[in-house]
Amino acid sequence: MGASPRQRLSAAQRRRRAVELQAAGIDLRSIAAEVGYANASSAKRAIDRELKESADRERRKNAQQLFLAGVDLRSIAEQLQYEDPAVLREEIDLAIEESIAREHASTDERRRDEILRYNRLQAAFWPKAIKDKNTKAADIVLRCIAGRERLQGLQAPTRINVDAQRLGDEIIALLTGDEDEPAG
Repeated sequence: MGASPRQRLSAAQRRRRAVELQAAGIDLRSIAAEVGYANASSAKRAIDRELKESADRERRKNAQQLFLAGVDLRSIAEQLQYEDPAVLREEIDLAIEESIAREHASTDERRRDEILRYNRLQAAFWPKAIKDKNTKAADIVLRCIAGRERLQGLQAPTRINVDAQRLGDEIIALLTGDEDEPAG
């Protein structure tokens, strides 16, 4: 037996789905049944909440865009009808945090997808590399392992050796105009 909508979807996903269904002209009782709400009034409350949150997100996004474009807080507050500039500033900060979180989530999703591709590719060549001792297949497997390690941040850092004192002396010599060899 399959999972119910309540088990399969997060609360936010269920609210968004309910809004989509309402926009498509579906009645509240049917929305409640499909999305997993107890009754039509629960579905209505969820839809109202999602619409308000969506409008708030859009308002924050507009405030963020204006702020990043260099518009002062007072002008943004007037334009977007914020009564308190302090609240506006908090909303802008929240919009920036949400934007960063979306970017990180997107990066994490792309990283996960690439790791899955490496896994599938490695699985395809593993039997040839192990059983058949095929060197090309073994090379592909090793590249898959290295690529996955790189994406997961498991590779040891590359060590760079710099003679700091000598470099510092050379920089000072250049800055002071000494043509002689730096001391050292």
